[in-house]
Amino acid sequence: MSENAIEKYYNEIKEAELNGMNNEQNIREYFYELLKNYTNSQNLKIERETKEFVFENGQKKNIFLDGRIKKENMVIGWVENKDAKDDLNKEIKNKKEKQYPLLNTIFENSKELVLFQDGKEVIRVNMSKSEELDKVLIKFVSFRPEEYKKFQDAFNNLKRILPDLAKDLREFFKEEKKINKKFKENLKEFTKKCQLSINNNITEELAIEMIIQHMLTRDIFVIFFQNANFHMNNIISKSISNILTHINQKSFEITEKIKSYIDCLSSYTKTITKDDKQDILKTFYSDFYKALNSKKADVQGIEYTPIQIVKFMVDASEQLCYNHI
Repeated sequence: MSENAIEKYYNEIKEAELNGMNNEQNIREYFYELLKNYTNSQNLKIERETKEFVFENGQKKNIFLDGRIKKENMVIGWVENKDAKDDLNKEIKNKKEKQYPLLNTIFENSKELVLFQDGKEVIRVNMSKSEELDKVLIKFVSFRPEEYKKFQDAFNNLKRILPDLAKDLREFFKEEKKINKKFKENLKEFTKKCQLSINNNITEELAIEMIIQHMLTRDIFVIFFQNANFHMNNIISKSISNILTHINQKSFEITEKIKSYIDCLSSYTKTITKDDKQDILKTFYSDFYKALNSKKADVQGIEYTPIQIVKFMVDASEQLCYNHI
């Protein structure tokens, strides 16, 4: 049990009460400091004051969250903090009506803590009892929602079959170059475009690797961004798509082989924000390239520029264009 951390929490709450500062804004800071002792032991990350999407009557709407915990860039728990004087049952009822996530969720007001898992209340404790508080916090950080487990299973299975799919595609393209004249012409044209647009040292072999990567990842982009035409906005992707029109059957086979995994990933992505999607994609692509070709992962992988830097670059460019052009 984290005795020292819990004792510290009690002392901070007591001092806040004595100073008349036991409102939600103040006391929740002490709770997150306590929670950090439990999340750190499992390499979990705490996020504060975030938002997610829920669906109500078929319409997507925002909900704002006091806190949540993440594992490997995926949300596995939520926290709702309240004032000591708040009626926790009333607050829970209100959150339920707003479709607040209850897969693994804590409601607390420094006096009482209620834990929901898989949509049901599983434990309610008096927070002044240290052993009970310790027990419920361990239960909270140790739990993995069913959606998380399904996503991870699909994710891991997809990574497992990637090397075999890539190997199969390499053999297919090797034969296709011999028998499919149109494909061979388009491949040469595509390689030239890559040399002009990216690097003059790109060979047909590397161009084929790019096509393979595109075939294995395009459905991932579609489910994350609900934009089936994203590949038509990029000259390289557009060229690859043109090549795939000459190997329709093989392209269809690949789609069918990964469909069950893609469907499972898709159900999870419908209610997460763009920032969450970006975090998950970072993890996916890092693992994807290692699974596809561990020896060349550092060469063929993607380096991500932090979104804050991208935003600065875009805003600065816009301002420069406005001022000088």
